Amino acid sequence: MKISNKLIAIIAHDGMKQTMSEFVGDHVVALSVFDMIATDGTGKRLREANFPATTCGHGPSGGDVAIAAAVAAGEVAAVFFFIDSAVAHPHAPDVSALIRQCCVHDVPLALNRTTADAVVTQLAAAERSKVPRPRAARTRGRQLMTNIP
Repeated sequence: MKISNKLIAIIAHDGMKQTMSEFVGDHVVALSVFDMIATDGTGKRLREANFPATTCGHGPSGGDVAIAAAVAAGEVAAVFFFIDSAVAHPHAPDVSALIRQCCVHDVPLALNRTTADAVVTQLAAAERSKVPRPRAARTRGRQLMTNIP
């Protein structure tokens, strides 16, 4: 995984803020080399844990869309979105747009704690090794699939 930038996005629904805080606390060293962007509520919790984060608005008021735009612009190395799936969210289309941008632009997206642990471990390993994998190697499977008659 090539880390072309040092910006990661962290978002947590209200019911998942504690899980997000525990994740950040468990990965202080790995996360400390990155700049962070977050929605307002998540950014507040990050700052309380001594992690400065640039905030981009409340999630339902356009914060999720602003992060999706940063992903589309190639500014984000990974997105950690701790989703509370037990609660309906009126801004679900915004969340879907963010997920789609991560898929389209091949940006790692963690939606739960287990995946977040795996992604941050990979980011830390890539940062230590500084040996980027060529983009062609990451997309080779998709290119082959498009050639199937």
